Amino acid sequence: MTQTRRDKGDGALFQRADGRWCAIVNVNGRRKYLYGVTKAAVHTKLKAAQRIVEQGAPLPDDRITVGAFLATWLTGVEGSLRPESHRRYRQLMEDHVIPTLGAKRLAKLAPEDVQTLYAAKLRGGLSNATVRMLHFVLHRALRDAVRWGRAHRNVAGLVDPPRLPQAEMPVLTPEQSDLVLAAARGHRLEALFDLAINTGLRRGELLALRWRHVDRRAGTLNVVATLQPTPRGQTPRITEPKSKRSRRPVDLDPVTVGLLDAVRVRQAAERLEAGELWENHDLVFTTPLGRPVAPMEVTRVWAELLRRVGLPHMPFHTTRHTAMLLMVLAKTDPRTASERMGHHSVGFTFDKYGHVIAAMREGTAAGVRGVLRAAAGAGLEPTADSVSNSVSGALSDAIPAAV
Repeated sequence: MTQTRRDKGDGALFQRADGRWCAIVNVNGRRKYLYGVTKAAVHTKLKAAQRIVEQGAPLPDDRITVGAFLATWLTGVEGSLRPESHRRYRQLMEDHVIPTLGAKRLAKLAPEDVQTLYAAKLRGGLSNATVRMLHFVLHRALRDAVRWGRAHRNVAGLVDPPRLPQAEMPVLTPEQSDLVLAAARGHRLEALFDLAINTGLRRGELLALRWRHVDRRAGTLNVVATLQPTPRGQTPRITEPKSKRSRRPVDLDPVTVGLLDAVRVRQAAERLEAGELWENHDLVFTTPLGRPVAPMEVTRVWAELLRRVGLPHMPFHTTRHTAMLLMVLAKTDPRTASERMGHHSVGFTFDKYGHVIAAMREGTAAGVRGVLRAAAGAGLEPTADSVSNSVSGALSDAIPAAV
């Protein structure tokens, strides 16, 4: 070995005869050797190891592989994830990460390994969105590896995921919406599609809606749960909604209330006919035996409705974007629209639907000038009170009382 002069605070840091750098850290009276190609790299490892030792945590095991850690991690986080999310996490890790990086030592995983993985997956045909999701899951796993003392650093945090292309979201025009709703008339899920287009509720929120959360007299419903897709043959699970802001009251118009009344009447008849076979889950949308409707059944009927009216295929989530467009056309203010959609902030609503909300600004300047002209035409002095009253009247005309 070639011993070198140590900088202050380096600890036992030296260069070996083979050119590699090595550092020694003492753990409970035992020596732990850290290796690297450069002095700086080993120095970084040494400082990280010293911090871990000072905290009383075990040093990372250099022998554990990426595949072994991910397998353990997936099992450990299962209880904290929705079933569909955990299934997606496992699929991404087992199909894309473990076959490529699984045999590599976790302690030796480098940013370039992760960057190379992303590039290969993009060349192999995966979309930018899928690789970004893969990045999210791997980043979370490696973050936990650092927290659990299994790795020195989260190398995924040093890699940029691919950017998402700016694509316009599919949306139905009001005329197309009327065509689809007309095609759904008489179908047992007619009220579901009406709610989707008029309120923007997510598919899972619609399928988890219970009668006790519908107030027909007040013309409102409360979103308090969502239905999670499950593998074929298993009963869908009803869980907490997507986020805290997803729990929200939603106003209904008289037409939608009438459609829900029709659902209740039909459901009562089906319950009598089913007898003991009826499963009472208090759900608004059910099968003829009272069971939850499978999410894929909604998707199937939606696709059939689009084909029937001659429209191109669009995902069911298009109804959510359509609801946002209808609110813009109804001159709903952004904050109210954000709350109705269950977004976590108005800023998110602007980021996601900025191109749609921009339509709200059209005519603003002319509208303001119109207020002043109206005041002048009425022979009013432009006092603060007169302008305030004029603005209040204009807003009352522009913004409907209930959406």
